[in-house]
Amino acid sequence: MFKRGIVVILFLWSAVLQAQELPPRGQFLADSLKIGEPVPYTLGYRYDATRDVIFPDSLFNFEPFELDHKEYFPTQTRNGISYDSAVYYLSYFELDTFQIYSLPVFEIINGDSTRLIPQADTIFLKQVVTEVPDSLAVEAMPLIENTDYIQVPFAFNYPYAIIGLIIFVIVMVLVIVFFGKSIRNAWKVFWLKRRHHKFMEKYNRLTQEKSDDFRKQAEKIIIMWKKYLQQLEEFPYTSLTTKELVRDHPDTHLGNALHSIDAAMYNPRETGLDEASFLTLRDYAVNRFERKVKELNND
Repeated sequence: MFKRGIVVILFLWSAVLQAQELPPRGQFLADSLKIGEPVPYTLGYRYDATRDVIFPDSLFNFEPFELDHKEYFPTQTRNGISYDSAVYYLSYFELDTFQIYSLPVFEIINGDSTRLIPQADTIFLKQVVTEVPDSLAVEAMPLIENTDYIQVPFAFNYPYAIIGLIIFVIVMVLVIVFFGKSIRNAWKVFWLKRRHHKFMEKYNRLTQEKSDDFRKQAEKIIIMWKKYLQQLEEFPYTSLTTKELVRDHPDTHLGNALHSIDAAMYNPRETGLDEASFLTLRDYAVNRFERKVKELNND
């Protein structure tokens, strides 16, 4: 009878143990960690498939750790028993030498959650810096004074340069399309004025010179005058005789001045130049210049 009673008691105790739910199981997969380096923490739970169980997500407070990332595994169910598991990669930024940690599982019952806490696991901090001084004297710091100028290489911004070049080309094309003719005419007027100014200086200087060979002096003046007008009007002045010039340019004052100069150059009885004739040629050149400028400005 006594032995039979012991057997019955042992059978009932075994049935009670089997009926009890085992708590979740959580543990670190490493014995130690370094500051800032993630360490894996596994969490698993076997439970009745009719129960509603959830694991911590990224919104959970993992203090004193911080969640780096996590891995979930699909629920496995067999014979009415489900098994969930996950791996959490936790980072640590404190200076405590060890931490005792336990990550809970939550069961939802009638809209409320109940914490199911596994047995705590311990992990140790691996010290890299063994001693952190409170302060460091300036004299002990390895500082080297150097006030020399250091040339920093210039980093050329190619994208901005290309964009700027494209904008510049577009603007220049628009300017040429809308204002090209006016710009070209203004440029021509600018160079005409420069050449006219040089011509006037040289012409006045040459006509005012005192020369023993007045015939040679007159020839130089006529040649310079013809070259200037030929460049100004693109007309072959240098290849035309006085008679041809008078015929193509019927100006009484111009004809008289040219004939007077020819008489002085080729008549052996002439002893000097008529300055009024050279003034007439100068005034004619000024008149043709002003006429050309006016044409360009009105074009």
